[in-house]
Amino acid sequence: MLPPRPPGPPAMPERGPGATVRGQVLAGRVELLDPVGEGGGSVVWRARDLRTGEVVAAKLLRQAEAGSLLRFVQESSTRIRHDHVLAPMTWVAEDGQVALLMELVGGGSVASLVGDFGALPPLLAAELLRQACEGLQAVHEAGVVHRDVTPANLLLRATGAGRPHLLLSDFGVAVRLDGPRLTRVDRVVGTPGYSAPEQERGGDPAPAQDLYALGRVAHEMLTGLRPQPDVPDVDLSGSLPREAPPVLRDLVRSLLAPDVRDRPVSASDARARLDHPDLAWRQGAMGEVEVLDHLAEEDPPPEDPLPRPGARSAREVTGEQAGGPVVALAAVAILSAAVLLWALVQLL
Repeated sequence: MLPPRPPGPPAMPERGPGATVRGQVLAGRVELLDPVGEGGGSVVWRARDLRTGEVVAAKLLRQAEAGSLLRFVQESSTRIRHDHVLAPMTWVAEDGQVALLMELVGGGSVASLVGDFGALPPLLAAELLRQACEGLQAVHEAGVVHRDVTPANLLLRATGAGRPHLLLSDFGVAVRLDGPRLTRVDRVVGTPGYSAPEQERGGDPAPAQDLYALGRVAHEMLTGLRPQPDVPDVDLSGSLPREAPPVLRDLVRSLLAPDVRDRPVSASDARARLDHPDLAWRQGAMGEVEVLDHLAEEDPPPEDPLPRPGARSAREVTGEQAGGPVVALAAVAILSAAVLLWALVQLL
């Protein structure tokens, strides 16, 4: 069994103008409880939906990120229905801030799993990689490039069934291939260490960039080592553990290929390579069950699921999930003209 590493202190969002604090209520609807992560120009909080009493995840705009509001609006209208994709349930806006409300996934993330246990058993890494490929396949078939595939954005639902359930999350910098580019051309989007070489050079978004990032994630799962942006890809592939099945090592090497033409042609192609007898999921093999005990630790229910008296009331703007794969354009139009004007000015 892999012993867990002692947890570090929780990350806190930056303070300053427009900073959020515990107990703050947004749009009279969302009470912020605790920060749980940040990245891609946003901060994620554990929050309480005062309308339903449910504890959810709220992804907040970092106001210093120019143009992020438009990407948030785009994300709320780009719902991709798939078992391994986490879509927003609703959104609220107030005074130039937007919060996307999503399911609070109770099993942590691939980042927290590797942080707690180090290198994962190869069969567990292969299963997580398989599910990530399925999620990316759905995203790419919808004409979307994620552009920020990292261990922190691969969430793990606590099923208690002895097998992980991965969810691809955080579409804050995703783009549609047939839509306008919302990021300025002189800015590189993505997380250093996970971005493809052509992405760092400012190349046009393409699914191959997500596949490269997934290769970086796979390398981290198999070695327990976070990527170093200055380490050549050839050195990364050479450090893969020898106990990993050759078919898995070959796939990771191809995902990390500097030349796009040497990578799998699609997420579906990468997923097909994982259908190998040496990578078949076997309950209890190589310590998977011991590691997966970590995934069964559900978050405790909130002590007070009801709205607290005296919660600050404000004008609320929301976009409810309509049940279909795409939100009606009218829902996006509900955002006030002043808020959208602010975002457009930031892009100039």
